[in-house]
Amino acid sequence: MRIGLSGLLGGIVMFAWGAFSWMALPWHESALRNMPDEAGVIRAMREAEADSGVYHYPGFPACNVAGEVSEAERQAWLEKCKQGPWISLMVYSEHGREPFAPRQFIVGFLLNVATALLAAYLLSLAAPALPGYGQRVMFVTLLGLFAALISTLPDWNWFVFPVGFVIPTVLDHVIGSLLVGLLLAWRFKPPPVMEG
Repeated sequence: MRIGLSGLLGGIVMFAWGAFSWMALPWHESALRNMPDEAGVIRAMREAEADSGVYHYPGFPACNVAGEVSEAERQAWLEKCKQGPWISLMVYSEHGREPFAPRQFIVGFLLNVATALLAAYLLSLAAPALPGYGQRVMFVTLLGLFAALISTLPDWNWFVFPVGFVIPTVLDHVIGSLLVGLLLAWRFKPPPVMEG
């Protein structure tokens, strides 16, 4: 019961932080850029009859029937990579969608609750070894840092996500976890030691 209520409250805190981060702070808006010549790019994608999916450039070299890449194909691909441009990931959907649909907010909130539930469960296991309030806050905050190290920073390393995009995302993870940690650390006080 305590874990469930803590997860719900933590989810509310995390959702509120995300709303504040995206709506009140300038860091996400400054990291996302509008596509130049939108009409031309969209026209090219439609003329190519591109399916919905995740695209990158340069595309991987073509393989033969045996699944091997010729040396000439590999060298041509390497040359394209060096010359640029380099497009790591472009998510493309051939169909339109309603931006900021209620379903997105509901799913986003439920994901926040699930995250806080997991943090609450892990803290409930670790709380006996973390007698100090600050220790418990740090435990939950480090869960957010762990999430950033395993999910966001690899995008910077492998897909060349710009630092201006990565830092706000990492801060979202860490600050959101810190705020949830302040709440959970209060809710999961270790039982007092009985003196015999």
